[in-house]
Amino acid sequence: MEELIYFRVNQTLGVRDYTEFSKKLAAVKMVRITYIILSVLLLGIAVLMLAIEQGATAIIWAIIAVSAIILLIRYPKIMGNNLFKNSQKVHNSNLLQSETVFCEDHIFDNSRNSSLTLEYSQFEKIIETNEHFFLMITKTTGLILRKDSFTQGDINQFRGFIASKSHIF
Repeated sequence: MEELIYFRVNQTLGVRDYTEFSKKLAAVKMVRITYIILSVLLLGIAVLMLAIEQGATAIIWAIIAVSAIILLIRYPKIMGNNLFKNSQKVHNSNLLQSETVFCEDHIFDNSRNSSLTLEYSQFEKIIETNEHFFLMITKTTGLILRKDSFTQGDINQFRGFIASKSHIF
C-alpha cells in the first residue's frame, strides 16, 4: 500500500538558509546578548579612562569594544557558515539538496547520502520566518524548510497540519 504524502519539500540549502537558522537558535541569541553587554561595558571603560586622561589605554579599550560590536554583528553569519560547512561534511556533498515528505505519522528527510525518519513528537519547537520553517528537534538541531520549495501542499495548510501533529506550534 502506497503511503499518503501530505506535503513535499524539494530544496537546495545554502549559507543564507543556515545563517537565518542560526539567528533563531537560543544559544546564538545568548551569545549576542553577552556581546552587547560586554561591548557596553568596554565602551564605558573607554569613556571613563578618557575622562581621567588615560588616552592611550582608553583608545585600546575602545578598539576592543568596537571589535566586540563587529563580532556581534557578524556572529550569525559566522555560525551560518560553520553550520553549512558541517552539513556539507555530514552529507559528503557541496550541494545540500534534500527531499522532505510529510506523511500521516512521520517525516522522511532524504538527501544524496543520508535519510532520516522523524516522528512529529520529536519536535520541541517550530519557528516560522518570512522564508522558512525551522522544525527544532533540540535547541540547536532542526530541519530547515524553505517556503518557496514546497512542491506538494499549501504553506497555509502546512501550518495547521504541523501544529496538529506536533502539538506545539
